[in-house]
Amino acid sequence: MKKIICLILILLIVSVTAFAGSIPEDLLSQEDSKLFVGKVEEFTIIETPNAPYFDIDSITVVPTERIKGDVEIGIPQTYDGCDGAIESLPDTEYLFAYFDEINFYLCEIEERNGDKFKLKNSHFPMVQRLEDNLNNGVYAEAEKERTETAVVMQMSPEPPKSDTDFGWWIVGGAAVIGAVIIVAYKIISKK
Repeated sequence: MKKIICLILILLIVSVTAFAGSIPEDLLSQEDSKLFVGKVEEFTIIETPNAPYFDIDSITVVPTERIKGDVEIGIPQTYDGCDGAIESLPDTEYLFAYFDEINFYLCEIEERNGDKFKLKNSHFPMVQRLEDNLNNGVYAEAEKERTETAVVMQMSPEPPKSDTDFGWWIVGGAAVIGAVIIVAYKIISKK
């Protein structure tokens, strides 16, 4: 019986895929995501005892440039929590990425020449992909498509159709059905 339970758990675990470090790609695929340049107005921290770092508890940011998403320029916005390192120098601009209440990130801009960014820590693959997408205009193109779609949706008299992806349901359902068949076969073969 333990083998059967282990087999079922393995099938369920194998059918779920997680993508770590997918921030650059998620910014493209999620309609409500925001990517912008801004300055840190203020922040509060949570100190971690005996650690050389701290966590950002709350941060107020003043956006200075919108790259993607609904961002209000010049209006301070406060977020709970933030992933990233802050030097907090006056007039320092950072690149910010927002997905939802628990996914807000900042990346230090090492150098900038017009629309070309050099991000700090670009030796990390995820930061390099983010930098490449910025410099190749991928996010600007995604924003253009997003705003054009919004205009078309406002003009459309029919309600939008659901774009729910049933692929995960099919994979999960197949895993469960497979597990049930295996369990039934094991039970029948023991009799």
